[in-house]
Amino acid sequence: MALNEKRTRLWHAFHSLDDSLTGSVPKSQLKVLTHNIASILGLQNDGSGLNEYMSTPTLTLNEYLYYMQVEVFDCIKENDTFGSNDRLDKIDKEDRNKIDIDKVDDVCWMICKRKYLNRENRIILDEDVLKLWKIFNFLAETDEEGKVLLPVVMDSQEVACLGEKYTQIIGRPWKTKEFDSVADEINTFYFQQMLNFLETWCSLGLSGLDVGLAIKELYEEIICDVIKKGFLTKKGQAFANWKDRWFVLLPTVLSYYVSSDLKECKGEIKLDSFSKVERLRVHTVMPISNKSLAKANRFVVKGVDRSIEISAPDIRTKNAWIRAIESAIAYCSQTGSYQKAAFKQRKQARDALRNELQKQEKKKHEEEENVKREREDLQRRLTEKESRLKEVNEMGEKKTTDT
Repeated sequence: MALNEKRTRLWHAFHSLDDSLTGSVPKSQLKVLTHNIASILGLQNDGSGLNEYMSTPTLTLNEYLYYMQVEVFDCIKENDTFGSNDRLDKIDKEDRNKIDIDKVDDVCWMICKRKYLNRENRIILDEDVLKLWKIFNFLAETDEEGKVLLPVVMDSQEVACLGEKYTQIIGRPWKTKEFDSVADEINTFYFQQMLNFLETWCSLGLSGLDVGLAIKELYEEIICDVIKKGFLTKKGQAFANWKDRWFVLLPTVLSYYVSSDLKECKGEIKLDSFSKVERLRVHTVMPISNKSLAKANRFVVKGVDRSIEISAPDIRTKNAWIRAIESAIAYCSQTGSYQKAAFKQRKQARDALRNELQKQEKKKHEEEENVKREREDLQRRLTEKESRLKEVNEMGEKKTTDT
């Protein structure tokens, strides 16, 4: 079981226990944290091994992370099955890892939540702060190899992306210039800074419930990997009738429900790299009896084992759905989270841009230095020339005087 994705959670818990801000935590407190994480993962580890690990009464974060990897996470086998109270079938490594992360989240949040929930002028409800905390961990800055950096922070441009989505959901304009002025001062955001930004800068005047609905939208997109969702009209399979359905697009499946509460799923179409989307047009010449069945803005989704015909309310919605489904199909051959891949692409793009800007800045600086050296060299030659002329003049005057 890899430590990388657990580093963010353990970092939050560790620093919440580090009340004195010394960079180390007593082993007695870490024993409790270790025992709780091991227990929730189904392991027998009461943390007593910490007594023999290192000779100091306290541990630094890196020392504790190493201990957790060796003594806890490495003890979980890739094909472990769940206990008798859960599913007994084996699950793949990716699914197991997601479940384990959720469990580690629960333990670490219990420790660090007092630090994040205790704030003035609260608008965001406690359960939504937890959702934002998970989003923050998901979008935390990484190195080029994808390893989470410590301390855990979000890049200012990633915060801007999140803030822009949030304001779009709540129906407010995104103030790019105002945020850029903030980003000039803060290049990376800690969770408390990101929370404060969304709460005081974006949510003033809104109720906790309205904010909660917006955060729920963000959570479903980023954490639940929902690429797109919304009402569309679906053509029946047995009868050529049309019914409104709530569609939810995930990276490998397009599901449809009776309503947006997702209580009754009416079906799904599985997607793979061979799936496709075809645009349809209403035939201008058709029997009068069939015109009532005609729908504009239609398209067909051809999945792994079936196809469905769908109609959108307008051409813009149709094109947006087609792009989203084609994006999901293009991703089918890859593994892991769709949103994590999108995050990596954004990071690569901004890193490339920043590297290019740094190169341009370096080049500009070198050119300025060259110009400066040339001016200094010119000034030196002029000074030497003036000095030589002065010497010649002085020698001439001396000869004249001697004569």
